[in-house]
Amino acid sequence: MKKLTSILLTFMLVSLNGHLLAKERVPGTKVLIDPPKEFIATSQFPGFMMESTGSSIMVNRIPGGPYSVVVKGFSPMGLANRGMQFRSREAISINGTEAVLLQVSQNAYGTEFLKWMLVLGDAQETVLVVASFPLELEQQLAEILKAALLSVSWDKSLKLNFFEGLTFTVAESGSLQFANKIGSNLFLTEDGVFPVKDRGTAMVIVGSSLSQGWQVPTDIQTFSQQRLRQTRVLSAAKVISERAVNIDALQGYLIQASAVDEDTAQELFIEQTILFSADGYYIFQALVAADRKELFLEDFGNIETSFKRN
Repeated sequence: MKKLTSILLTFMLVSLNGHLLAKERVPGTKVLIDPPKEFIATSQFPGFMMESTGSSIMVNRIPGGPYSVVVKGFSPMGLANRGMQFRSREAISINGTEAVLLQVSQNAYGTEFLKWMLVLGDAQETVLVVASFPLELEQQLAEILKAALLSVSWDKSLKLNFFEGLTFTVAESGSLQFANKIGSNLFLTEDGVFPVKDRGTAMVIVGSSLSQGWQVPTDIQTFSQQRLRQTRVLSAAKVISERAVNIDALQGYLIQASAVDEDTAQELFIEQTILFSADGYYIFQALVAADRKELFLEDFGNIETSFKRN
């Protein structure tokens, strides 16, 4: 991101100082927050963006257990393992609920970002609210975004529509049932169990990557192959078959491949389909042990072709 001049910064940021909007609930979550004036709700993820500065506020539910367990992973060492440098930590209370507020730094795409991270929860679930902004804007945005996170309230009794906040829907098929939703990603697993017991268990992830200024790549085959090889936990991906597809009036590309689980060396089968729209792409990835793929190929296809944009 090009550095902004001080004149431009003053023009864009002066209206932020001391001005928060009325508290609003982030779609798909139980979190209410007062977003800064220039932060606009986005369909890219549950939260808000200030597109002109690359800054954001994102809300996610963290799988993996109760707050007392999950919060231990936000130690300086735990953060370092995820590429973040610890700066500060403060124990606070949100509506009488135990929470911690951290500040970390992280390099992404050649830009150094600062992040405020609010972690809160109870014995049933944990919520993470992250405000991220370029380091060069620390003086202008740090305190404003800290105040926004401290404005958070959590209505844990709220009953949510499972698809709320998503820009798409899909249908279950066979034993593959809705298991979880994290950000803009939907998970289907065998019998709806999440997390899965091992990587050989069938799992389907459907998500969206939407952004302003997106342009559909001219070579969707190469883009899809590169995206497949970016899948974490997989190595040595080898394409078995590939073809163009069209689902919900969107041009797409499907790849079936074999790969190796980096942690267990288990051979896996992966089916990936990317659907391209004017404002981004939707991605479908199905994973299962290679020797079990015949049991799920039909279900993978059914879920894939059930895709509809909202």
